[in-house]
Amino acid sequence: MSTSGSIGEEPAVFAHHVRALLARQRREDEEAIAGSLKRTGFRAQGDDREGRGLQVRPLTAGRERTVDFHAASPLTRRDRQTGGFRVPHFDVKAIVAIHPPSRNGVAHPRCGGGGMSAAAHFDYVTDGARIGLATHIDYIRRETGVDDPAGEMLLDMLDEQHLRAEKNELACYTNIPGGWDRARSLFEAAERAAPPPKSHLLQASTAQVTSFEYQLKFGGAPTWFREMTRRLQAEAAEVEREAIERGWPERHRMVTIAEVSGEEAYERLDWFERRRFARDLVTWKQGRTQRSQHRFVGELPDGLSAFDRHEILSRFCGTLADDGWMVVGAIHQPDRHNDRRNFHLHVDGVDRPAEWLDDPGCWDFEYVERRNGKVTHPKRQKKVRYEAPPAGLLRERFITIVNEVVGDRPHVVRYLHGTYADNDIGLTPLEHMGNRATGLEARGIETEVGSRNARRILADEAAACEKRANEAEAALASELALIRTIVANDLAVMAAVERYERLERRLIRRRLQRELTDVVITMARSRAETVVHTLTPTPGRPVTPRKGDDQLLADARAHLAWVERNSPTPDEREAARRVEEALAARAADQWAIVLSATARVGQAPAMDAVVYLPRHHAPAAAATASRFDGPKRDRLRAWLRKHAADGDLLIFDNGEARLGRSVPRAIDTLMRQFAHEPSFQRLLLAERHRRADRELLSGSAPSKGTPSTSSESGKPRPMPSSAPSTTTVGTLPIPESGEAEFSSMVMGTTSVTPIAPPTASPSAHIAARQAHRKPDVSGSPPDKLPNRVTPSRPERAASIATKDASTNRAPSTPETVEKLKVSIFDQASSLPTAGGKIVGPKGPASPAPPLSLPTKGPER
Repeated sequence: MSTSGSIGEEPAVFAHHVRALLARQRREDEEAIAGSLKRTGFRAQGDDREGRGLQVRPLTAGRERTVDFHAASPLTRRDRQTGGFRVPHFDVKAIVAIHPPSRNGVAHPRCGGGGMSAAAHFDYVTDGARIGLATHIDYIRRETGVDDPAGEMLLDMLDEQHLRAEKNELACYTNIPGGWDRARSLFEAAERAAPPPKSHLLQASTAQVTSFEYQLKFGGAPTWFREMTRRLQAEAAEVEREAIERGWPERHRMVTIAEVSGEEAYERLDWFERRRFARDLVTWKQGRTQRSQHRFVGELPDGLSAFDRHEILSRFCGTLADDGWMVVGAIHQPDRHNDRRNFHLHVDGVDRPAEWLDDPGCWDFEYVERRNGKVTHPKRQKKVRYEAPPAGLLRERFITIVNEVVGDRPHVVRYLHGTYADNDIGLTPLEHMGNRATGLEARGIETEVGSRNARRILADEAAACEKRANEAEAALASELALIRTIVANDLAVMAAVERYERLERRLIRRRLQRELTDVVITMARSRAETVVHTLTPTPGRPVTPRKGDDQLLADARAHLAWVERNSPTPDEREAARRVEEALAARAADQWAIVLSATARVGQAPAMDAVVYLPRHHAPAAAATASRFDGPKRDRLRAWLRKHAADGDLLIFDNGEARLGRSVPRAIDTLMRQFAHEPSFQRLLLAERHRRADRELLSGSAPSKGTPSTSSESGKPRPMPSSAPSTTTVGTLPIPESGEAEFSSMVMGTTSVTPIAPPTASPSAHIAARQAHRKPDVSGSPPDKLPNRVTPSRPERAASIATKDASTNRAPSTPETVEKLKVSIFDQASSLPTAGGKIVGPKGPASPAPPLSLPTKGPER
């Protein structure tokens, strides 16, 4: 987004409202969108916030944790992906069995937890798919908004049991024979069969190094504690060194300070547990071990029937079974705690074929025999192997199956393969929060993972606003670049184009500022809105009351009222809308002038223009003013002065110019930016006519870069009868500072007969020219119609002869052709002007008729 010129000096829309809201917002949340605000013209908060003291977080009686409503919430009811396509959530996680350090079969109390066991997760998957009567009635309430579906005759209790049984049957899948109890025993056996880790890790934060050093002051510290302290001191010194080198605050991290066996880990944890001030200094982490199962979670599109969802589940699990997996899958439907569209599948899988052995009563991978004094597993089958990590392959399978089931239904979204970046979607992946973090955030309590997700959501929304504005500016620049090539010689119209561009850029900028203001307001309201939504019951979603909920709800509503007072009022928004309407009306007036001029191009003679064809059809750069534009123009003039006469570097094809393959890309960028300007148009036109004159005088056929009058059939294209043979010399602009390179055309050395423009409109001509372009810039498009009508060879030769006579100069001969190779830019250093008109060299009167030059538009 450009910020130069007068646009950058205009105050931002609703700037004081944004500043008031950000003054109390959490600093980390503001930093997530600070770049977008600064680029758009909003004043950054800077360091003045620190002068106001620390933020006072509201304290609410009756709650153990405080709630800061000035922190953004990750829970939002807005869809991050819109449209008919989306990148789905599909997660694959390898699970390992937890083997905490133990003594006499009792695990250490500091090492409990570690996630669901295999049996617990199996129950969660299968029980979540079964719909009970109460769950089904709650679902009907949420869908209809009626508290009593049976009383309102929305639920037939006679058919309800049959429908529930059918849904429960379609919600589960397994390829493990023997029933659900047998399937559950498979995952329990796989967890038991996983060997324990060979090592256990003790970790500590580098911020705790002073606490370790404090413990050393007491006598009786074991040797291993001193070694752990030395390792932690070395890591802390590394953190401090990195902070000094990079100039940022120290960023502490968790590091491993000991790698020991299970017994040693138990003893050391017990030693820390007995120290009053050392209990929380270290944490335990299990070492590497064998995985016991995989867990899959995939979202399902909204709008599918129970049969469609079952087909997706059965086909996906079927592909795993074909590979050799033993799987259990289930479809979970939305409950009272989440979105009504939250249909998703869970799959638990063991990546090893297995068979139940009736005689020993165990699975084949558990069966053991002793051979030569060693324990062996003679019936264990090999694990499933893939050439690459299976996560990507299985994700592709899932998306393909979903899209095949969805088919061409217009009301159901289709899934996209790949990531956000692969599909050019400007979103940042979010971290999985889990039930506990989601529950805390729903009641306004901050979590680390929730705060990170909230800032990513805000940054993505601000970036999306900037992207829309940048695309609008790029489209405007591309459109006006083409318009400038058409009206490059009409000063009045060019001024209208410049005014139109400034007004349109102001409109784009103001709209962007309004959108970013809405992002800031949404950020300020997010946590309070989440609390109000959580604590307000709705049909099918009852709220379990807790102590302090009434006060929490009152605090949330008070915060929303504060945000409303500091947000733009309806009158202020209406005033901003009227300003934008006035700008749009002024821009429309200037655009009408431009359209009128472009319409006249196809009706009246006008000076020819050279259209530059960018290399590789690169997108047009945004036409924003810069203090480096002057040096860039000088560089382009210097390159043209040196290389314009080289036909391999600068190629003309009818009314178009392009660069050769060996020209640096920087010159292509400069040509795209400045080739439409009048000064460079005159230079390009003069060089094109110089080449045409050279070929005419040498008696050779016009080259590919010379304008031709032949049609596709090979016959000369006649001049339109409406075109006059001569016209009076029109007013040409006085060259700007540093732009004295006028062609010999206007100095009297060559002559140009006025030409008739094509009869088609400029837009039709532009479309026809683009349709015949070829990507290869080294060749010319086939069967390309000339975009202008030029005089035939005899007419041009006669005009040259007349010009020679009028200027008292000897006629051009083949010997003088070589002199024409001298760059035209060295011949125009002393061109005089008078009264705004270009004055050619004086000479004796000539009986020849007045010479003609193309007009530059109505003389003012």
